[in-house]
Amino acid sequence: MHKIIFSHLFVLIILFSIWQYNPSVDGIMKNTIFALVTLEMGFLAYYSKNNLFKVLALPVWCFFYPSTVASLLSVAEVSWGGEAIWTDAAMRPFMAYLGSLVFALVAGTLSVHLIMKSFKLNIYVQMVLMPIIALIATFILHVGRVTTLSRGDLLASPINFTDELVSSISLANVPFIFGMTTIQVMLLLLLGDE
Repeated sequence: MHKIIFSHLFVLIILFSIWQYNPSVDGIMKNTIFALVTLEMGFLAYYSKNNLFKVLALPVWCFFYPSTVASLLSVAEVSWGGEAIWTDAAMRPFMAYLGSLVFALVAGTLSVHLIMKSFKLNIYVQMVLMPIIALIATFILHVGRVTTLSRGDLLASPINFTDELVSSISLANVPFIFGMTTIQVMLLLLLGDE
C-alpha cells in the first residue's frame, strides 16, 4: 500500500518540476501522467477484491502501458549539451526529465507485475507473457513512429491494421524491435519477484 502513496508523491514532485523548470522534451507531462494511469490500473487490478474491476482495468492498462516505454524514445530527440548540463540552469530541467523517464519505466514494470499477480498467474505463465507483452508494446511504438496508423485503426479495422503493420517492418527496423523488446524483458525479469 505504501507504493500507492509514494508513487503519487513522486508524480507530484515530477509534475511540479516539469512545470517549474520546463525541460524541452515533447510530451514529458503527458508521458508522466500516462505512466501514473498505467500504474493506477495495476494497483486497481491488484488491490481490488471485485473481479469486474480487475477486468475493466486490463484494457485501460493495455492502452497506456506502451506510453511508459515510449518515454525512452525521447532520449534520441533530446540534447543536453555535454558539459553544459552541469550548470544550474541546465541541471534542473534535466533532473525533471530524468525523474519523468525513470518513473515511467518503474511504473510500466511495476504495473505489469501487479496485473499478472492480480490474475494469480504462476511464474511460468508470467515468463511466457512478459516477452509477448514487451513485443506487442514495441510493435505499437513501431507503428506510431513509422506509419500513420493509430490505436483507433486497430479497433476500426484489425485486418487493415495488421497488413500495414507487416508491410512497415523492414530489415532496418529489426534492431529497434529487438532492442526495445529486450529492454522491456530485462526490466520485467530483473525487477520482478524471485
